Amino acid sequence: MNSQSNSGAQSPTPFKLQGSSTMDSQRQRESESTISQQLVALGELEFRKVFLILSYLGGKNLEEVLSADQIRGFKDLPMRDFESRIWVAFGCRGDYIKEEDRVKDLDWDSGKEHIYHCHVYPDGSYRFKGPYLSEQRNILQRTLGEDNILIVNFEGVKNERDSVSSSLDDYFAKYNKILREGIHVGLRCYRFFVFKDGGKKEKKKDSTTSPVKCCFIRMESVASIDNHDNILCGKTIRQARYLFMHGDNLSSLSNYMARLVTL
Repeated sequence: MNSQSNSGAQSPTPFKLQGSSTMDSQRQRESESTISQQLVALGELEFRKVFLILSYLGGKNLEEVLSADQIRGFKDLPMRDFESRIWVAFGCRGDYIKEEDRVKDLDWDSGKEHIYHCHVYPDGSYRFKGPYLSEQRNILQRTLGEDNILIVNFEGVKNERDSVSSSLDDYFAKYNKILREGIHVGLRCYRFFVFKDGGKKEKKKDSTTSPVKCCFIRMESVASIDNHDNILCGKTIRQARYLFMHGDNLSSLSNYMARLVTL
């Protein structure tokens, strides 16, 4: 995994987790040998802190901004203090993220759900936004846990025709690598699960962005904090879908998504 992919700025190489939903021990050892000390330290933090760091980096290289010791220094801070500390440290820099992208709702212990967003660009890079707080909770969040779900928007895909299938053809043509290899968030890998078409109403909000939103779920992790059971461990994406409903009974993945989640 190159250093740029740590912050979500580039496609995830050489730290690849392809082919199956989990790694065997040999592949894990080989992957761990390419992981930077900063990523190892990041893997010791609770996930919402990991995500906020990557979000505030705005696509910058993690290793060029923070040391492993600095990252570990954030570990025990309360979330409000943590957010303030990393915003002052690097988030507020003009070339990182915009002021309006700073997380404003800081009621971290309110019991609300945390929603994690990712924006993917045609060059294969991606940036994270959030976590944002929401009072809604869907079946995916209840079953898998909120931090195991990543809401993904693909930028620059124009749905010029009404057909959802045509829009999906554009996705697979431009974003095949992301859909094939997944999205890396620190030492976690999230893979494409389902999509939802927002229709013409969503399209009117932003004419440059496709109304189709995708849901990626965490299938793999080598972060030390994730050394606990994951109900998706050892499963393929198809098997993961069958945990929720018999997908063969629905006409499309879009209908499947409509039954599962409101984005």
